[in-house]
Amino acid sequence: KDFQWISGHAMSIDVEVRNTSGETAQLAVQGKHAQALLEELSDVPLDDLKYYHFKKGKIHAVDSIISRTGYTGEDGFEIYFDSRQAVPVFKKIMEAGEPFGIKPIGLGARDTLRLEMGYALYGQEITAETNPLDAGLGWVVKLKKKENFIGRDAIQIKKDAGINRRLVGVRLLERGVPRSHHPVLYQGEQVGEVTSGTFSPSLNCGVALCSVSSDRATVGTELAVLIRDKRIPAKVVKLPFVASGVKK
Repeated sequence: KDFQWISGHAMSIDVEVRNTSGETAQLAVQGKHAQALLEELSDVPLDDLKYYHFKKGKIHAVDSIISRTGYTGEDGFEIYFDSRQAVPVFKKIMEAGEPFGIKPIGLGARDTLRLEMGYALYGQEITAETNPLDAGLGWVVKLKKKENFIGRDAIQIKKDAGINRRLVGVRLLERGVPRSHHPVLYQGEQVGEVTSGTFSPSLNCGVALCSVSSDRATVGTELAVLIRDKRIPAKVVKLPFVASGVKK
């Protein structure tokens, strides 16, 4: 979908657009020891690499793009390189990570971690029909930019009309696991729905990101999530659910 969008908007620009997904591997090394681990394998220093910045270098002698990014809420890096080198690079990272207690973790854990941070996920909090302001992503699409960008008019219209929905963090006050599309209630009336929900391993309770009407989005507002026809008491809380370990 991304490739089709970019290609469709590059027709009048003197640029070549190629989809290299099949040729590119990506590994995310996340956690408080990520820098120390990767510096053992990298030919470039990483301490000066800022959050959301990247540099080119070699990891285990393999040409890579090394970015200080990740969707876990921890300090860490994502590395991009020739997919033919994926297995040897992965094995080397795991070997170098043994003294740090490294473990291979899949997307299920990544999803729990990003939710504890309140990070939006495409297909959940954001879709092709979601206005960025409704999802709390106004910081990504600044209207003060001098340059024009696709969607500026729609965002400006939304801002002028007023935002009637907000994305909020909700913590369950009783046992339960909220899931996408579960209704969110205020005094028995539906005021929104869960966009993403899970059982938080860090907090030992159910947490959710919910799209609710703006008048019910204030921190401390008491709500309920309807789970299997049972109203589970919940409360709007400040995001993130868990303190971030990102190095900025």
